[in-house]
Amino acid sequence: MKILKLSLLTFLLPVTAFPQAGLQHSSARNLSMTGSAGVSLSGWEAAGLNPAATGQPGKSKLSIGVISSGAMVVNTGLSFQFYQDYFTGEMVNGKLKPLDLDVKNRKADFISQFDGDETGSAAGTVTPFAVSFEWPSVGSFSLLYSLKAEGRATIPQDLFRFMMNGAETGSSYNLDDSHLEAILRAEWALTYSRSLKGYLPAIEKVLSSPAAGASLKLEQGITYANLETKKNTFSVDADRVQHHQFDYSILMAGNDVWGNWFRSEELIKTHDDWFMSPAGTGVGFDFGLSGNLFGVIPVFASVTDLGWITWEQNAQKISGKGTITYTPRERDADTTTLAMFEQDSLKGQYTPVKKKTTFTTYLPASLNIGASVNSKAVPFLKNLYIPGDLVFFGAYQQGLNETPGNSFIPRISVGGDWKLFDLWHVRTGFSGGGEELFSWGLGTGIESRYVLFDIGTANFHHLFSGLDARRLSVAMTLQFLIP
Repeated sequence: MKILKLSLLTFLLPVTAFPQAGLQHSSARNLSMTGSAGVSLSGWEAAGLNPAATGQPGKSKLSIGVISSGAMVVNTGLSFQFYQDYFTGEMVNGKLKPLDLDVKNRKADFISQFDGDETGSAAGTVTPFAVSFEWPSVGSFSLLYSLKAEGRATIPQDLFRFMMNGAETGSSYNLDDSHLEAILRAEWALTYSRSLKGYLPAIEKVLSSPAAGASLKLEQGITYANLETKKNTFSVDADRVQHHQFDYSILMAGNDVWGNWFRSEELIKTHDDWFMSPAGTGVGFDFGLSGNLFGVIPVFASVTDLGWITWEQNAQKISGKGTITYTPRERDADTTTLAMFEQDSLKGQYTPVKKKTTFTTYLPASLNIGASVNSKAVPFLKNLYIPGDLVFFGAYQQGLNETPGNSFIPRISVGGDWKLFDLWHVRTGFSGGGEELFSWGLGTGIESRYVLFDIGTANFHHLFSGLDARRLSVAMTLQFLIP
């Protein structure tokens, strides 16, 4: 059972910490419409996706965000039923005890759950401070501070087979292309945008009320780890001779608290300033343009998260490459001494190369395009009586790199926002592409003169899957408005 916990911990640590860019899990409105709401975002909520949004003309307004947050967890195979079956334990004589995998066919059943390479990605964002101010004659400003955790993992099935049964005679294990990557970072983002109305007369014939915006982001990397495995095969022949080929590299960095996590538990207990010193620093940039196409259809286009983090504190590269052939010795009377000798001998052959270094990682850059149209402007709907205000949305997101939280696979999203009683919002959306392939979102919100509150999920359909669910997401956004 200990081996089982360790193997799953290896899988979950980087995952439970970013799925496809564009979903912006820190915005409940955008999450509930599966990434299609960018053209409707405003103030500090728009900063990470549509920095030009606040530049549209309007009245002066101060918006203050209060502990807005969101998170997503996605994996391709394992369900919550799996975790319940193997990790909640079992009742023995009225007491809950760890599951004994040696009973019956439990090991075989466990391994059968993995029908291929298991992949997972996840993200979490907490924004404890956010403020924006709109001043039509000067422009709009926003400032926010966020903590972001992003991770992804790819684990071959053979790893779990090896963990359960050990190195069996006549067996081979292929662990090539195993990949673990996780990052924790803090971000200060300053956004400025303003209306360009009257400055671009030629463009305004097609795009009325144009606005532009840009963000400058100061990045503080807290901790980072990346395992790349190019080659990792292990086999045991009929004579019990073991053959291992490996080629791997690990990049890691972290501030002193994280760097000493496994070396000094007391330091973790007594250290009261977890984020006092970043292990890496960098910058990021967002650029956006928005307006009303033909005076009817609000549109925007942006490029976000162009930037990097350079890691220096406790930064190192650990690598190993080689081929090892090992023949276990016959056991003698002193099996304990012999086992220790064999372990020490193997450790000497597996000694990795450790090198202190600095390295650079990139932010999850993406191209974002979006539009919306009011139902009253749709020919076959404008003559129908639809209570409230119904707006349809569409968006396209294209990742520009493959960092945690990003993918080269494009995503197309559509959504709707129905405002009733001039107060209550009901939202939904569908998207295809990206790492998730398909998402159905749902959310709601309350909008008044002084308060905006939104909550939503991009994986509403998984709520009906019960314990077979493989994806979860939720976000909450709370804003106070001062006209």
